Amino acid sequence: MTNILRIDASARTVGSHSRRLADQFLESWIQAHPGSHVVVRDLAEDPPPHISHATITAYFTPPEQADDTTRSDTALSDRYISELRDADLLIMSVPMYNFSVPSTLKAWIDHVVRFGQTFNYDPDQGFVGGL
Repeated sequence: MTNILRIDASARTVGSHSRRLADQFLESWIQAHPGSHVVVRDLAEDPPPHISHATITAYFTPPEQADDTTRSDTALSDRYISELRDADLLIMSVPMYNFSVPSTLKAWIDHVVRFGQTFNYDPDQGFVGGL
C-alpha cells in the first residue's frame, strides 16, 4: 500500500488548474495502485498560521526541557512532519501567484523545515536532509 500526501495550495477550490491536474494524476495513480491511502492537506480550507516567536522558541527548546506549552507550540509542526514522513508519495498542487508560491504553502514549509527533525547540520557536509 502506498501512502500519499497531497498538498493543495490554490486558494481556488473551484476552477483551479493545479487542483485539476493533481486530481488527474491521483486518479491515474490509484487506478494503477489500488489500496493507496491518501491524506489531503488543503492549505486553502485549513491554512497554517505563520510562524510566531513562541513557535520558533519551542523549535529550539531541547526535548528534555519541553513542557506542555512547548509541546502545544510545536503540535501543528509535529503533525505536518509526521504526515510527510509517513508519505511514500508527495503530490503538491501549487499555482503561481505573483511569480511565487501561495503564502499558505510557505507557511506550511516553515512548519515542516525544522532543525533536528527534517534537516541537520554537519560541519563537513553542511546542511543534511533528514527525510
